[in-house]
Amino acid sequence: MSKHSGGRASRKSLRDLSEETGAEAATDRGKVEDGTGGEAETERPPRWLPLAAEGQAMLKDLQAVATTVALVAAVTVCAAAVLLVVLRRTFVVITVTGLSMLPTYRPGDRVIVRRGRVPASGGEVVVEMPCIEDRTWRSAAAGLGAPGVDVARRSWLIKRVAGAPGDVCSPLTGEPVEVPPGHLFLLGDNADRSFDSRQMGPFRSDRVLGSVWYRL
Repeated sequence: MSKHSGGRASRKSLRDLSEETGAEAATDRGKVEDGTGGEAETERPPRWLPLAAEGQAMLKDLQAVATTVALVAAVTVCAAAVLLVVLRRTFVVITVTGLSMLPTYRPGDRVIVRRGRVPASGGEVVVEMPCIEDRTWRSAAAGLGAPGVDVARRSWLIKRVAGAPGDVCSPLTGEPVEVPPGHLFLLGDNADRSFDSRQMGPFRSDRVLGSVWYRL
């Protein structure tokens, strides 16, 4: 009798233990309804999953920032290259080598010339130097501003504009001349050492490089 009672107690303890174990498992793993009125067990996601998702979002943000920075850098480089080309086509640096513009300019002085600009009377201009012997140019005219011309391959003079088209000026011949269209009457500040319109007559405007814009 005692053994039978003990046997029942033992089986009941095992069932209770099983129920307790199942309850603990359900508590750890969670329960969800399966749509049929019953319950189905499901596992909770690992704790590191939200951190991984957050890391992926941060990585995407960093990639977007890197792409934006690369685009900005590329645009900046292109803009700088375009600006450099524009500046080279607009301005050129000329070094003074003679004495014809003393005391305004001395040998070794450097000036920035703005291409294609002809200053008013009194302004300073850079013009292609002709052959002194026959007072003509051996090379073809480059046009006002000398677009597309390698400035270093030609010789230049810096002079002051003394007369524009329609002005009457006096060369060394003593006979006043009217400056014709497309020409300029140019003089050096140091008359004793200058080859200019006093010997040459008016210079052609298509031989003008530009006006002196700034002294370095």
